[in-house]
Amino acid sequence: MAKFNAAANQILMFDSGCAQYPSLPEYHHETLGADYDSIVNKTFTFEGGYQNYSNDSANYNSRGELVGTNRGISAIAYETYLNRPPSVADMKAITATTAKKVYKKLFWDFMRGDQIKNDSVAHIMFDSFIATGNLKLVRQGINKVSSTKVTEKHVAFNDFTVRVVNGADQKALFNSIKDLNIQQRKALAEANPSKYAMFLKGWLARLDKITFTQAAIGIGTGVFFF
Repeated sequence: MAKFNAAANQILMFDSGCAQYPSLPEYHHETLGADYDSIVNKTFTFEGGYQNYSNDSANYNSRGELVGTNRGISAIAYETYLNRPPSVADMKAITATTAKKVYKKLFWDFMRGDQIKNDSVAHIMFDSFIATGNLKLVRQGINKVSSTKVTEKHVAFNDFTVRVVNGADQKALFNSIKDLNIQQRKALAEANPSKYAMFLKGWLARLDKITFTQAAIGIGTGVFFF
């Protein structure tokens, strides 16, 4: 749906920790972490195969060539991954294995998904990132529910940001990000019905299938519920 813009993401990241912020719960990324394989496999159930709708801006490479999208990987996202404009043949040749690598490098690792403690929160963050091409709605969602705010000053999704995400009420955070995505999809369709109205039903059905689960995470010899 959205163009992936690596440069744009650099202004949508979050502030580093400093003395003005309250202390936050520690996290241990060797024991906490969402399940990428499970989440990306769910993404594949939402995304179709190859399509080249001419009214979808995500289907054009930087040369303005209509090359399409495959497995949810847009032309610009794949161009960023390949470091060159993809052709129609390149887009059609994207396998599930390749798509997993692209999603992980450009989206999952960028948002440090392996360090997000709740799978549902990681899933809605990941889906929002894929759909919009940036983390703006994620940042807004965090700021709606967290007393510790994230800003646009720094260019890294860093340890501080992960601690804010993991320190928030997980269900409230999930619902906040999901609700903002629903509102954004509806606004797109309303503002430009000739371009987006045909996609709205599918967008909302996809979001409806992403639900919250209160995860249990093992730490040391104990298991804690968040």
